[in-house]
Amino acid sequence: MRPAAGQMDPDTNTVFVCDSPVREYVKWAMHGKLPRALLPTVLHELTHHWCLSGCVGRALAELSLESQEHLAASPLFPLYADDIVLAQWDTVEFARALLEPLLEGMAMFAQFDVYPGPSPVLSGTLAMLGRLFPPEDDETAADVIDALRHRLIEYRLSDQALRSKSGLLVQAMSSRNGGYLLGYLSVKNLWMQARKASPRLADADLFLLYLRNLVFDDAGFVDKLLDAGAQALHGTQAFDGLASHLNERLKLLSAPDLEQRVAEMEKALEKYSDLEGHGRCIYLDDQLVEDVNWRLYQRLRAIAPGLKDLKGPDLKGMTRAEKLHAIREFGAALDRAATGIDKVDPADLQRLLRIWAHLLHRAIVCLRVDQVECETGADGRCTVYANGDPVFSATARPKRKPDGRNPASLALYYLPDEYEIALVCVDDKGALFALFGDRVSATQQETLTQAIRIVLGDHDRREILGSYLRMHAGLRDEPLLRPGAVARLAEHFYFNHAMRFVVDAHLDACLKTLRTDGLWQILDEEGSHVNAMAALGLIQSWTSDETCIRALLQHREMDFDEVTARLSQAQAAHGLPLIHEGKRRVFL
Repeated sequence: MRPAAGQMDPDTNTVFVCDSPVREYVKWAMHGKLPRALLPTVLHELTHHWCLSGCVGRALAELSLESQEHLAASPLFPLYADDIVLAQWDTVEFARALLEPLLEGMAMFAQFDVYPGPSPVLSGTLAMLGRLFPPEDDETAADVIDALRHRLIEYRLSDQALRSKSGLLVQAMSSRNGGYLLGYLSVKNLWMQARKASPRLADADLFLLYLRNLVFDDAGFVDKLLDAGAQALHGTQAFDGLASHLNERLKLLSAPDLEQRVAEMEKALEKYSDLEGHGRCIYLDDQLVEDVNWRLYQRLRAIAPGLKDLKGPDLKGMTRAEKLHAIREFGAALDRAATGIDKVDPADLQRLLRIWAHLLHRAIVCLRVDQVECETGADGRCTVYANGDPVFSATARPKRKPDGRNPASLALYYLPDEYEIALVCVDDKGALFALFGDRVSATQQETLTQAIRIVLGDHDRREILGSYLRMHAGLRDEPLLRPGAVARLAEHFYFNHAMRFVVDAHLDACLKTLRTDGLWQILDEEGSHVNAMAALGLIQSWTSDETCIRALLQHREMDFDEVTARLSQAQAAHGLPLIHEGKRRVFL
């Protein structure tokens, strides 16, 4: 079953961005770009994908997949699950619940606040967005970045953006509804905190980039995560350790040398495109990064111990392109091993190949998957049918023989490193066709096609294993693992950040109000006041020109002076930061 738009799968890093008919998104693949109507959902979900493509997201996916594979390999499954497997699963679930409000807050921040600033580097979110929504033929945009600015301004002036942000502001501040407002308030406060320590981080996009690297590329968190599974067998103190570590990382946004570290990050990314060997700029020791990567690699090797003559690539000193090539070559070697090494247990090898495929799949962006029917004809063409109607045909892969109409999966992908959109169709026999752009080499096309085939074919099996683990892991006699307990812990963790700048005398009352219905009571239970605050924030995300701001508010029949005065009054009455008084800039 295909998830609804706006959902994602953290194991495969798959996002689902639309509910449009198959015929429509096939056209997008042919044109190599997406329609503007999808921008807000794509912007939000790409932020999730980009954050979880860091080492923390990869480690969580590896541990999750490893738990599923160990469970499936047990001769006692489904009658019994080993406590070690359950403890590891609990650790993954806890870490994901802990990070979820921050992840959602960053995605909302990207949707409503991020805009290309003066920094020479772009966040991964905006870099991908610029390629998926390039300049139109009739536009006067000077380049991709200029077109991206146009897209963001167009969206933030729309009624759709106003409804979305207004709706966010009056949500209950809780982690049990996804943590959207809780995360958004936390990220906005972290931004205010960071700007005081580093003037560079007034650039919202640069702040998003730094926060993502600080948290989601944190080898220290992964190091604790790898130990936490075994420790969780004897209690949940390891979970406290993960939360404490995350809190210490966020405190670094007030560090006295933050401005210097941010400058170092900009320089490293501008010159090398990644931070390998430059961990200092995000307060990491490079030796720790290397050790953690080795630990993750060793866990993979342990799944198929017979693969002693298959050594992983040494990536030291390589350029980004060389690293990608080496990793793909290693993947091809594993694929050859699947049929060429008889001393390895075939079941072990298949488990390793499945995990390898899922981890490789995480680097590309799966935007949409649909269940369709396909028929390969004698002319070598494969025809795709949706709801019984033919919608598309393509040249079938050479090994495909003519057969009847059969179920298949059709998937739309974006390849960030190549700036290409791809369309891949697979069934239970293999790949039916795979359409890639010219920038994707033949070797890479084959490697990605095989990984996609494995991942899409394994979906139902993973769903069953994940459901079993979710059902049984929480049965262990630990209070923290009971339903709702992890969500409550995450909620209290972020309260400290979301309420950071609330006046002490108003703290309890303000928290109670926010937990009930967000800013609804604070803004006098008036929808017009909520809309005015949302509109001002959306406009000020891309301009500080007061004349322009006044005119745009007037277009919505809102008065700048009245709006700012009302926000100042609400701020004084409730102690919650709503507006920067001197510059009359809205806080949220």
